[in-house]
Amino acid sequence: MNIYVDNINNPIYQDEFIQRKVDFNKFHTRQKIVGQHLKAKFLGLSYHEVLNGTPFVNKQHNKPYLKSKKCFFNVSNSYDLVILVTSSHDVGVDIEKKRSFSYKRIARAFNSDELEYLANAKNEYMTLKLWTIKEAVLKQIGVGLSGNPKSVHINLDNLEFAKRNNCIYHLHDLDLFNDYLGTIATKV
Repeated sequence: MNIYVDNINNPIYQDEFIQRKVDFNKFHTRQKIVGQHLKAKFLGLSYHEVLNGTPFVNKQHNKPYLKSKKCFFNVSNSYDLVILVTSSHDVGVDIEKKRSFSYKRIARAFNSDELEYLANAKNEYMTLKLWTIKEAVLKQIGVGLSGNPKSVHINLDNLEFAKRNNCIYHLHDLDLFNDYLGTIATKV
């Protein structure tokens, strides 16, 4: 498994943002461009190929895969950070910038055990951590958030495994630059 990280504030992208008339108040477009560059560079593709989608095929739930099947990949972003994970097995990744976040805001994403766990958590970022676990699993499957985060059941004893529809997912913790946290999910 390989992890590649870049920042939307990296000077190498600024001319392209200007040329493409990107609204600098919106992160999403800049994140997408940086993600395209990461895919081109680390999947061994030309930037033009990535832009026009030639090397990709969308499978179930519209999750993109490489036609060449040489590796699997997944991209996530949060604020100014973009991450690409490549692997020999299908993979899902989610990152979040560390910030205060109440589980009550997204309570419908958690089952009763998880809500109790969060109510007693001493770590102010635990809600974000559990959120990244759920999203990474759903992205590994290819359904994203439309796959119902509550359907992912996290092993709260060690946060190393999650289960959804009788499938087990191994969770790899990401702690990025002290400002971000995240999870990589692979099917066991």
